[in-house]
Amino acid sequence: MEEPKKVARRDRKTKAAKEPKEDIESRFLSAKSIYCRCRLSAGRDVLDKVRPTIPEETWTTLEAMNLVMCFDLPPYPQDHILTMHILNCWYIDQTVFILGEKEVRFDANQAVLLIGMPNRGALAYWNKLPFCCVTARQIKSDLVNVSLRESSIPFEELLLKFLVTNLLFPSNNFSVPQELYSFCEDVHSFSSYNWPITVCDFLIEQVNAYTMKIRRNQPLGYINGFVFLLTLWFYERTSLVVPVVPGARLRMLLWPSKVSWNASNIHLAFKRLKPE
Repeated sequence: MEEPKKVARRDRKTKAAKEPKEDIESRFLSAKSIYCRCRLSAGRDVLDKVRPTIPEETWTTLEAMNLVMCFDLPPYPQDHILTMHILNCWYIDQTVFILGEKEVRFDANQAVLLIGMPNRGALAYWNKLPFCCVTARQIKSDLVNVSLRESSIPFEELLLKFLVTNLLFPSNNFSVPQELYSFCEDVHSFSSYNWPITVCDFLIEQVNAYTMKIRRNQPLGYINGFVFLLTLWFYERTSLVVPVVPGARLRMLLWPSKVSWNASNIHLAFKRLKPE
């Protein structure tokens, strides 16, 4: 007769052999596996600092550019566990998320509803290299300084640069592609571009890259882009989270800013998904 400890040890090994997929997934669904460069809570802190200093004339200009909504961005914290579960539902070949065995698309139409920028105009694309001599971190500092009258750069231009480099298209090491930077220097032409499509395409490119890392069992590290859009889109398509401001015009404002998931309850939630 085998000793109890040896039997238990053998049973655990047998169970592990039968469930290799769960073991592989668990490594990547840890909160420590991935970090998002876009941090809405930090961005909101900066915007709250500069808002009281904006002259009425400048505010009118921002309204015409559909940019005043950025000052209402909820201070959503990063939720790495939820982010990784959403990314794990992406299928590159079909270019869709599969939630609860149902194919659900994420495209510019959803981005428009969430961020409130118009889905029209020329496409805005840029080369990743070369980088300009200014970093995203420095742009954030400059925006605060201009509100203190310590910078000669127009406020509207600095605000665009901050939104683009710190929230919509954050990149490695705070680097900023020169061509992306140039879009923000022409304030009057900025609204003529279709930013929802650009945001969506950039984000899907990042999702594809990280899906390939999962397949290759590589470390995940950081993910670029406005990743939190996926969280908001996920809330809308699954009804797992109840809106706190049902009548909000901007869909980004519908949801509670404090929603926390742990490994056990999110695993159960994803098993029960019934997307709308």
